[in-house]
Amino acid sequence: MMKLRLRWITVLIYLFLSSVRLSLHTTKAGLQVNYLIHHLSLPWTMGRNILSSQ
Repeated sequence: MMKLRLRWITVLIYLFLSSVRLSLHTTKAGLQVNYLIHHLSLPWTMGRNILSSQ
């Protein structure tokens, strides 16, 4: 019983996140959020690449 409930919760969270992602892609504020996330993650990936290349 508990396992079934956990699966339903997981499915609901997944659906919620995917709908949020869809609405983010369609709105201008969502584009700005994606832009911010991209620019915040860019130095992180660059730093990681520099560290791994040494």
